Amino acid sequence: MATILIIEDEIVSRTLIKKYLKKAGYDTIEATNGAEAIKLFATEHIDLVITDIFMPEMDGLEFIRELKTSAPEIKVIAMSAGGITNQPEVYVQSAIAHGAFRGLLKPINVPELINTVEEALGSPSKKNRE
Repeated sequence: MATILIIEDEIVSRTLIKKYLKKAGYDTIEATNGAEAIKLFATEHIDLVITDIFMPEMDGLEFIRELKTSAPEIKVIAMSAGGITNQPEVYVQSAIAHGAFRGLLKPINVPELINTVEEALGSPSKKNRE
């Protein structure tokens, strides 16, 4: 079973994403920012990362840059609701330019999230195989 790291500073969003991923058959680990997530890579096996872009301490773009230098094989799905320009597409495209596999706009569309996770991992979730 794949383990997915969810990096999201908003607890409601993080909890909902975790709920949907668990329902789809995935294990999850959580972090509230990129700095915390980088530390988890030293102790946890992680198959995929889903990260918000705007977070305190280390944002999603900084996280992607750092992760790609030490673990370029790990795929990252970036999420954004927009920032000061309120144009989330711009931030998602920036994340892809920094090495993210794909970007999703918030609020998250659950079927799109699960399909993107399956595509990133290269196989359908456990629940979908049953």
